[in-house]
Amino acid sequence: MKTRGNPGRTAFAALAVLATLAVLALTACKDARPPASPQARVYVVRGQVAQVPVPGRPGTQFIVHHEAVPDFVDKTGAVVGMESMTMYLPTAKGLSLATLQPGDKIRFDLSVDWPNDRVEVTRIDLLPPETRLSFEANPGVK
Repeated sequence: MKTRGNPGRTAFAALAVLATLAVLALTACKDARPPASPQARVYVVRGQVAQVPVPGRPGTQFIVHHEAVPDFVDKTGAVVGMESMTMYLPTAKGLSLATLQPGDKIRFDLSVDWPNDRVEVTRIDLLPPETRLSFEANPGVK
C-alpha cells in the first residue's frame, strides 16, 4: 500500500513556491528599464572628475566639469547646446567608477533618452593627464 502525502500540505508548498517566484519576478521587473527610445542620443563629452561617490558617505555623487556640448538637443527636439559646466551625472547600472579620482580627465558617453526621462553616463575612458580641456563658453550654444 502506497502512502500519499498530505494533499493540503502539498498544495500549500506549491502555493509558497509560486508566491516566491512571483515576488522574484516583480523584483526583477522593478529593476528592468525600458529599452532606449529611437529618439535617444549619445553625446561623446570630455571633462574632469570633480567628485566620485564615496561608499558609506551619503550625498557624495559622480560630479564632472565638462566641456560644452554644442549639438545638445532638448526635450522638444531643438538643438540648444549645453554650456561647459560642473554637474552631477547619473551612471548606468554596472558602470564602475572605482578607478576614478578627482582631477582625472575623462571622455564619456552621455546617453540622453528624453521619452524615458533617462540621462546617464554609459561609458568612461580615462584620458592622459596632459590632455588639454576647454571650459570656455561656446559661442554656438544658446
